[in-house]
Amino acid sequence: MEFLGTTQLASYCGPKKSCLLPDIAPTTTTKDTYQAYYLPGYRQLSTWRPGLLHKVVSVPPNDDNGQFNPSGRPPTVLPALRSSLHARYSTRDWHHANMVQLKGSEVSRYCAGRMNVDSVRLMQDKDQLTYQMQEDSRRNLIERISNIAYWRSELMYELECLLKENQALETTKKRLECAVDELQGPLKVALECLYHREKRKGIDLVHDDVEKNLIKLSTYLVPFLLHSINRDAQHALEQDLSDKNSAHFIDEKCFNLRNTSDSINFYYGVEKADKTVSVPATWAKFSEDNIRYSQHARANSVKLREDAEVALESASEEMWNQFISTNLAFNKRIAEVADAKNKLQAQLARVLQEIFQTEDTIMLLERSIKAKEYPLKVAQTRLEGRTKRPNIELCRDAPQLVTEVYTIDDTIQTLKQHLQEARDTLHMLMVNKSNLEHDIAVKANSLYIDKKCMDMRKVFPSTPRLIGYT
Repeated sequence: MEFLGTTQLASYCGPKKSCLLPDIAPTTTTKDTYQAYYLPGYRQLSTWRPGLLHKVVSVPPNDDNGQFNPSGRPPTVLPALRSSLHARYSTRDWHHANMVQLKGSEVSRYCAGRMNVDSVRLMQDKDQLTYQMQEDSRRNLIERISNIAYWRSELMYELECLLKENQALETTKKRLECAVDELQGPLKVALECLYHREKRKGIDLVHDDVEKNLIKLSTYLVPFLLHSINRDAQHALEQDLSDKNSAHFIDEKCFNLRNTSDSINFYYGVEKADKTVSVPATWAKFSEDNIRYSQHARANSVKLREDAEVALESASEEMWNQFISTNLAFNKRIAEVADAKNKLQAQLARVLQEIFQTEDTIMLLERSIKAKEYPLKVAQTRLEGRTKRPNIELCRDAPQLVTEVYTIDDTIQTLKQHLQEARDTLHMLMVNKSNLEHDIAVKANSLYIDKKCMDMRKVFPSTPRLIGYT
């Protein structure tokens, strides 16, 4: 049996003997030969020690170092030597580690070679793709420049035709100058009425009979102001032609750009900002619509020059009839708005009365809630004070006051709920009041505008003046 902390091979376990003949050791006991070793944390026990006395006889050492080994078994390996022995690798582990390293290096080399080949192929493909894309862009720019040149020539031709027609219309206009001067007054009044009525607000901004009659009155004057429509068509053509010239210049400049040009630069993010407003189909349709609009204006201008003299008398009669119809529509509308305003004012008065009563109710509820706070404080103070009773005196007796606290608190909560409902009702009434006041202001604004328009319509040219006589 070995004792922890000692070794039987140590030289101090017994006297060193001679190698010749063994000597008889003096009689002693195990207790005298070995000192007991106790594990840390264990108290000393004496029950494990043998009760009998044994004689220890010294035997010759049988190990290489000449140390005493009473048990006769191999010497124990030291801890340092044992750790060094177990830390060593086998030859198989050594060969395996070398093989893994070689295979990993070969895989890395193979991946690097593949990457280099792929990179060269990718660069070649991308160079070819970039060159092809540049050639496609050049072809597209050439085609685009041709399309712009075509539409530019069409616009220039149509603009020349329109300018000739405007010149002819100007000659015809001189014969109608007197009639047109007389018609400027009614037209100005109609347009001003429409302009003022656009200042109506909210729900009063309706397309009523007055507005319909004013628009219809202005359409009777359009044939005599056809030169303005031609100006619109001319402006559209000139603007479109100017845009085509700018686009033609820019596309030619872009077409002439090369990889060696000095004006090229990086514009990061320009491909992400899409500022286009049309596609080729809508782009061509825009110019086509401008040309058709100009052609339509020229056709109307020709027809106007042919029918001007015949249209004067019929237009004069229609304008008088429309003037009367518009005045009647104004009077009817003014009466409707005034009636609606009176009803809104009456409703506002009732709402104000209800707001006053609701505010009184809220004030009473707040006072009632305030009055219930003191009884609640008293009940809670009493209940809190009675919780300090000692020992058995903490009895749930009749004066426990819990029910009173709950009742008063429930009463306050109920009053607060009614107070919140009253405030919500007051808020709803205030919103309703604000809406009514807004509607009344809108109606007052509409009345003011319509009356102002009626004041502007007190004068209208006579029939002889409308047909061109001075």
